[in-house]
Amino acid sequence: MMATTPNLNLPLIDENTVNDMPRDLNALAEAVDTAVTEAVEGVTVPDASLTTKGVVQLSNATNSTSESMAATPKAVKAAYEEATAAKQLGVEQKANVVAALNSIGVTASTSETWEQLIPKIAAVIRATGNATAADILAGKTASNASGPVTGTMPHLTGTRSATGTAKWPDGALAVYPEKGYQKGGPGGGEIKVSPGQLQSAEPNLSGGNIRKGAVVFGVAGNSPEAKADPDDFYLNFAASSSSLQALKIMNGYVWFASASRRGFRKYDRNGTLLYERVNNAGTDTYVINVINENEFLQNVYNGQSGSTVQVTDAQGTVLKSAPNVVQYPDGTPPGDGDDSYYYVADAKIFKVYDKNLTLIKQTPVVYMNANSRWYGLRKGKFVVSSGTSSYESTAVLDLATMTESVRPYAYGMFI
Repeated sequence: MMATTPNLNLPLIDENTVNDMPRDLNALAEAVDTAVTEAVEGVTVPDASLTTKGVVQLSNATNSTSESMAATPKAVKAAYEEATAAKQLGVEQKANVVAALNSIGVTASTSETWEQLIPKIAAVIRATGNATAADILAGKTASNASGPVTGTMPHLTGTRSATGTAKWPDGALAVYPEKGYQKGGPGGGEIKVSPGQLQSAEPNLSGGNIRKGAVVFGVAGNSPEAKADPDDFYLNFAASSSSLQALKIMNGYVWFASASRRGFRKYDRNGTLLYERVNNAGTDTYVINVINENEFLQNVYNGQSGSTVQVTDAQGTVLKSAPNVVQYPDGTPPGDGDDSYYYVADAKIFKVYDKNLTLIKQTPVVYMNANSRWYGLRKGKFVVSSGTSSYESTAVLDLATMTESVRPYAYGMFI
């Protein structure tokens, strides 16, 4: 029997075999073929997987999701090139993001990771406003929903001229300023209105309506008649009795001391008697002056012992008095008063009393004499028309300084 190999039982040629080369080689080939066929017929190789070795199919795809195919060098090269390009794009985009953040004041660097840059990007607030260039001061910049905006609104400074004027229905002045931003306030951009612009809004602002010598908002007056206050008028009627003495022009009416200064009379400017009060003829009570419609200053003469100053109402009821504070040799005491004080002339001494008839101050009246006609309070000054038959003058006493001056040939009621 021929000897065989231990694994596949292939025949072995030993020394006892008669040499026949062709026969032996054919026998060997047939034995090997038979043995190999028998050996491999029962062998099965599985497909490869993530857990099992086996047959693997090659693929050039770079977008496959298969887990049983193997990439060829061509596919690996294509994936590498795409990865390299993506990396380069990421580097470039990071540089762009960093530059954009730096341009709006956010500190950023390309050395930072995307994990560090993303929170900074998220913190940026996108402009959403609707302001236009005309809404923003010239030279200033801002952003709206469309992007950066450079302002064009004029910035007005200093004194600016009005572009026009008009009058509101209630008579108030309307001023049209220039278009633009103006801070306003003193030194911040006053608006100047010219006299011509004022007159275009108010035609009555004319020289003919302004007293000559006066200037109103640049418009010079040329009216020959002064615009007088209600008390500045001359009486246009003759007193019915020569004994009447004018005391005060007040609220458009004139008050007189009646016969022998024993009472009060009130006339309108046409000479109509509106009111009269007569003191008891049997007493030495003399009119001093009318303070207002509810206060009348009078004097009760007590002979050489002195006099008593009284304040009465319109009906003659005594409201308050101060005895022995003044003395009038001729029994015709001049005086006046206002909301705070009473003013009384004691002979040639001018005295100021408070509303409680307490003496506050006094000063001599140089120009007062026996021919003094009447006194009055006018525009912060106390005046007296005095003199002789050949000379008339008005003594003017400034109540603030208690100093006196004289005006010849004038009547003090009309200073």
